[in-house]
Amino acid sequence: MKYLIYLALFAIAFGNLSSLEPELYNPEGVTFTDPYSGSKFLEFNNEIYLVGTDEQFGSQVWKFDGTIVGIERVIDLPENSDPAIIDIVNDKLIFATSAQNGERINFWSIDSKDNLSMLLTDFEFPHKRTRQITYSHFGQRFINNDKMYLNVLTRDLNTDSIISSELIVTDGLKENTRKYSFSESNNNVMMFYNVNNKVLTFDYGSSGEKLSLSVLNEDNSFQEIGSYEGNYSILYPRINLDQLDRFCFKITKENSSCDELYISDGTKSGTIQIIEIKDSLEIKNNVYNNFNRAKIIIARNKKVKQIGKLVLILTDGSIEKTFNLSDEIIKDSIEKITLIDEINGKFIFSTYSNEGYNIWATDGTENGTINVLSKDSTYSSKSFVMKSIINNNLYFLINNENDDYILVETDGTLENTSEKLNLTGKMGDSIFGLWLFDNTYKNNIVIVNNGKDIYFYNPLDDSLELKQIFSYFDAYTPILYDNTFYLKKGRLYFFNEYRNLFEEIKPNDVIAGFTIREKLLYKNYFYFFADYYGNNEFKLYRIDNTFQTVSNIETQPTDELDLYPNPTRDMLNINVGEPTSVSIIDLTGKVVKSIESYSGGGINTSNLPAGIYNIILDEKTYGGKFVKE
Repeated sequence: MKYLIYLALFAIAFGNLSSLEPELYNPEGVTFTDPYSGSKFLEFNNEIYLVGTDEQFGSQVWKFDGTIVGIERVIDLPENSDPAIIDIVNDKLIFATSAQNGERINFWSIDSKDNLSMLLTDFEFPHKRTRQITYSHFGQRFINNDKMYLNVLTRDLNTDSIISSELIVTDGLKENTRKYSFSESNNNVMMFYNVNNKVLTFDYGSSGEKLSLSVLNEDNSFQEIGSYEGNYSILYPRINLDQLDRFCFKITKENSSCDELYISDGTKSGTIQIIEIKDSLEIKNNVYNNFNRAKIIIARNKKVKQIGKLVLILTDGSIEKTFNLSDEIIKDSIEKITLIDEINGKFIFSTYSNEGYNIWATDGTENGTINVLSKDSTYSSKSFVMKSIINNNLYFLINNENDDYILVETDGTLENTSEKLNLTGKMGDSIFGLWLFDNTYKNNIVIVNNGKDIYFYNPLDDSLELKQIFSYFDAYTPILYDNTFYLKKGRLYFFNEYRNLFEEIKPNDVIAGFTIREKLLYKNYFYFFADYYGNNEFKLYRIDNTFQTVSNIETQPTDELDLYPNPTRDMLNINVGEPTSVSIIDLTGKVVKSIESYSGGGINTSNLPAGIYNIILDEKTYGGKFVKE
């Protein structure tokens, strides 16, 4: 019996894993298709809600509990309803359907208590929506004070320009569902944001030469808090738009060479001009909001080709605490500014000039801005810095003209900022396109070289290990669910801890060319949509997410497995106590050599290419690595 248990566990961890071949989830003949047109795929009331199609009912909203028989239609919708699940608000799930060729949109809610569907209202929109003329889609949405705010935009199909903009507000009850149109009288377009728990709307004409700011009150009236003549631009934050405490925008007046920078907290008295940028500078559309209530703002030279004129402004939203760091702290002729990330209440950014490359930390005040690391002018960082955070330390890459890549570690203080690791010469013959994942895996920073070679770096023990060599270039998206590490982009992989490599998740009859989209973890299953067969039909698949939690596998650390000589040029010996099977696996996961019964002696590896290989021993699943020279 014990042997059978070991054999089963070995098959789970090291064989051609059945859990790696995803299951097509189509209970009772329902085909779930990719919710790519704005519809969500989410968990509500301990069940999954999503859009699916079958031959009898057409496109419907379905719910299931993860079993094959536990599936049902939420409501019987008419043909061509094109349902779209939107969000959850006030313990109610909101979804929408279309009617009359898209000229009306119906909004529905499902209560979490009685699971009954309620038609909230059907709205007629001001522009006829035929496929030949216009199309509508859901834009911004956020939830504030148990209400959902949803922007419905209508665009011209030929020019993609916005024709109309409507704001839908609902708490999931019919009597509290309303539509606000910003298109009927003056062809204006409205955008809105949640600022300091107030709904702040930006209403501007089609010419973009006037901006009106209003707040939506609890009595559903709009109160104007500011009106500005001139070309405007919103400085979009680099955080979740649902959680702003103040908002930045700039106004450039006609026949004026200056930009006026404003910040609003959602009140009339709190909407003020904090600085004016004169002469040949203009404010970039780049701002970092909600960092200790401070914002970092960059101004640049209007003549793009003129180098050496960038200005860095730090403000908390008041005139008194708005500082030009370029003049008062940095004092260099800045050519490049890179905003990196926040760590321990400090924001990290870098500046580049002919005088050198510097990394700075600021707590949002003038006196709290310090230079934590300086390099010569051959160094720089990418415009968009990829970074990782482990144990309250921020890690990111800088490089110089000689392609030396250095991993920097900082906690936001001068004494704890250092060049942690120079990667030059540690990643093969060449380094190209090096980048980090935001997600970390068990205190490991995931580093990708050449778009295909994946390394794990543990800053606690300063170890760098090559985990996988993929055969093609791709940009991966990391996914971390319950300590299982996935890679997604076109293909889907998971990191098999026991085999110490990434394995591909796909049907056995699929070779390549598929794409992965929406994903969700539910009841120990990882659900995702995939077009495995290249016919642009994204269907719902799932795999068991518990295969990594096998606890009874007997394992032995690599350093206790006696492999010699290691590295080797030809013969490899393994000290085993009894006959066992041996599998040699390369870093792509391919078994390159296997022996059914091995009792000791030399294994000829002379025909293997140079590289790193994994050793798998049967039954007790001992594992180790060796290097072939």
